[in-house]
Amino acid sequence: TQHNTTQRRVHGETVSTSQSWRRRANMDWSELLSVYRQKCQDFQIEPNRSFVRYLEDSQASDGDNLSILLPGNEKLNFKTRLEDLDVIVIVSAVESWSSRLTHIDFSHNKIGGPAAQALSMLIKDADNLRDINLQGNEIDGDGCRSLAQGLLKRSVARLNLSGNPIGTAGGMAIAELLQHNEHLLHLDLANTELGQDAVIAIAGVLHTTNSTLQSLNLENPRLNSLQEETVYHVARMLRVNRGLQHIYLGKNKIRDYGMRTLAENLIDNRTLKTLDLRANEVTMVGAEILAKYLKNEACFLQVLILSSNGLADAGAVALASAVAVNRSLAHLDLAQNNINRRGLEALADGLQNNSTLQSIRLFGNHFDEESSRAFHDLFSGRFRYFHWITDFQPYVVDGYTFVAKIHETDKILV
Repeated sequence: TQHNTTQRRVHGETVSTSQSWRRRANMDWSELLSVYRQKCQDFQIEPNRSFVRYLEDSQASDGDNLSILLPGNEKLNFKTRLEDLDVIVIVSAVESWSSRLTHIDFSHNKIGGPAAQALSMLIKDADNLRDINLQGNEIDGDGCRSLAQGLLKRSVARLNLSGNPIGTAGGMAIAELLQHNEHLLHLDLANTELGQDAVIAIAGVLHTTNSTLQSLNLENPRLNSLQEETVYHVARMLRVNRGLQHIYLGKNKIRDYGMRTLAENLIDNRTLKTLDLRANEVTMVGAEILAKYLKNEACFLQVLILSSNGLADAGAVALASAVAVNRSLAHLDLAQNNINRRGLEALADGLQNNSTLQSIRLFGNHFDEESSRAFHDLFSGRFRYFHWITDFQPYVVDGYTFVAKIHETDKILV
């Protein structure tokens, strides 16, 4: 209708994308700004101040690539966050420059299905688009399906839909996209209300068809079953998939049985580097199972995240024995696991024999004087000459040893 008509008109002249691309050997930012203001008049809305500022700043930089970066959580953009009509008008304005488009960041705005449909039409002509970030919006299943259709034959390498309520319908559309698209490398679907069927469908495609996706975030799906069916399908996929390097399974209700299924299948995997299992329900039993895998020479994991589980002392002791002999891990996160003195001291002892770890997170466990001193001795002794990153720092006051939390922005090399 009106939107579809204006999508193919520039300055009153109907042209194809390829024609308008040939007419613009160099990026003309002032012309794009003029076109955008005219489109705002046509749609009877005020120009978005953040987008106008971006175009004005781009004129000064004299760049040729079109990267539209308007994250709504930045201070300058917070009061002018994008809504559906804003995006529709922006798409209408930039379509003739779509071949120069490389990045889109509309994260943390207020856009939904209509904006997603408009973006889908733009994406179809954006041959050089590589990165789309739509995190934290209101895109539903229908909007996700439109985006997936637009991406079917595109070379976009990174897609972030986290924090959108795409649900099972959107997840199934993503599974179909993965079945036909071999260019997508990084996919973030955290907190998108994926149902069990969608998770299983995505795992199934990665099991049988897609071997090019490198990073997948499935954190916090909507799982109502206690049978851990999704873990079974994800584990079977990891056994045979040779492309996936990073998988994020936080808040997937994984318990000890699921941990066993994962460990048994990971033995045959040589490519997975990151396994994120934060905020699940793994106890000391699951930790003991995982420790056996970590001791195996077939383990190639570099990053293991188990924060906010229920490992306790026994789980920490088991993992400490694995840390002492493992030669692949570079980062280990055991924060917030109800670990007391025995487990912490065991970890300190295990680290004495480890030469590959570069960072460890342990804050949020129960450090006392003895366990704090064990890490103080470790850091001031053997690890004094290692470049270690931690989330805590031992210190001594009046002869007593304590630990302090190091905030993410204050990380130090020990």
